[in-house]
Amino acid sequence: MDDDDWTKGFADRIDKVFQKSDEDPYIYFEKFDFAGGDIDSIIWNMDVIKSRDEALKKLSEILNKKIVR
Repeated sequence: MDDDDWTKGFADRIDKVFQKSDEDPYIYFEKFDFAGGDIDSIIWNMDVIKSRDEALKKLSEILNKKIVR
């Protein structure tokens, strides 16, 4: 997600939607650094992607970017 302010606002709206429903997923937002200095964001459901490391791997696969270790 390219726009940090939009991404945070989007995450807040998702939380509000689920607060009003019978579902209660743990929605999480994180920025990750990639090779070449790129920083990209992901919002994910921790009931589906269980860890921060799994989210980093998934984002790197989708964006075809190398993870910095």
